[in-house]
Amino acid sequence: MIVPSLPSFAFSNPITGIIGPRRAGTLLHGLMRKLEDERYIVQGGDWGAHIASWLAYERPDAFMGFHMVSIFAENAESTTAEEKKPIARRDSILDTESGYSHEQRTRPQTLDVAMADSPVGVAA
Repeated sequence: MIVPSLPSFAFSNPITGIIGPRRAGTLLHGLMRKLEDERYIVQGGDWGAHIASWLAYERPDAFMGFHMVSIFAENAESTTAEEKKPIARRDSILDTESGYSHEQRTRPQTLDVAMADSPVGVAA
């Protein structure tokens, strides 16, 4: 089992500039190749779910399987007023109940102070 630090988080080296989940997936795939694991299973939750999704999309040849804790349906176009209701509800919840997610997206190093003291802290 390999539990890497995400790029620019916890025990990894800082990265300058913007890095999104697609690029993070590319970097993690590169790590697996350096470790000589050409095929692997990925588990992703929270930010890792975005990365796992991109890995599955871009590197299907390397995947033996993957497990996601979060499922994302972004910018789905609704066809009826009835279909728009749950999307509006979700958006409202995201606006008022996802402060941690916002902090992680905009100022991830703030959370690192609390989480990066050990691998267990990161797992929390």
